[in-house]
Amino acid sequence: MLGKLFKYEMKAMGRILLPVFAATFIMGIINGFLYMFMPNIGSPNVFYAMITMVFTIILIFASIATVILSYVLAIYRFQRNLLGREGYLMNTLPVSTTQNILAKLFTSMIYEAIALVVVVFSYGVFITMMIGAGASVVEFWNELWRAVTAVFSQLTGEAWIYIAEFTVLLIVSLAYSNLMFYACMSIGYSSNSHKALKSVGIYIGFYMVCQIISTMLTGSLAIGYGDSFTSAQSIHMLMISAIVMELVIAAVYWFITHFFMKKRLNLQ
Repeated sequence: MLGKLFKYEMKAMGRILLPVFAATFIMGIINGFLYMFMPNIGSPNVFYAMITMVFTIILIFASIATVILSYVLAIYRFQRNLLGREGYLMNTLPVSTTQNILAKLFTSMIYEAIALVVVVFSYGVFITMMIGAGASVVEFWNELWRAVTAVFSQLTGEAWIYIAEFTVLLIVSLAYSNLMFYACMSIGYSSNSHKALKSVGIYIGFYMVCQIISTMLTGSLAIGYGDSFTSAQSIHMLMISAIVMELVIAAVYWFITHFFMKKRLNLQ
């Protein structure tokens, strides 16, 4: 049943997010071509420069909107399907509370990760095409492929460890941030009035506590390592500590969400 819930969520969010992702990526390509062909325009062209600037601004706003929308839609889907009116149906299905939460969590994490990838690739294509302005399209892509291959061939074992740690931290952070929203909403919507306002207040409180814990952790590592805080060993320790801290806090958020949805659910 979890698979069916997951499939349903992927389709529901995809209907909105996939066109947005496509539009953002296309804007990156358009901007890249505008800058790529700029040297062929000849003397400064005011109209061409204005068009290029407008499309660049659109790309910036589209990128910001892509990331924000992926989070906002995830929050909206959780509130509407499980805590709002649709909750009467969703919570009567032959599925457990755990399955309902996991379906929302996995879907949100996947689309938020895709949003980040789309933005990075959009800007990557835009910037690399801008740098390669004046070259033919074939020459540009050939040089880009050679550059990417050269970079990966030079990566050391240490670099791959950094990449692995960063990837794990990114995955954990996505789960952590979504579960934080879920926990706040599950508490806020268990009340009888001002549910959304209480959820926001609880989120602010949770956020402040997490920032204090993070600051204390970073400060402790800085004191412990002293002058060698920027060494490779300390950076690895900082990454691992961040992963463990977010995993622990995410587990707390999971427990809160599960408890309030199972024991304190209020759909009125």
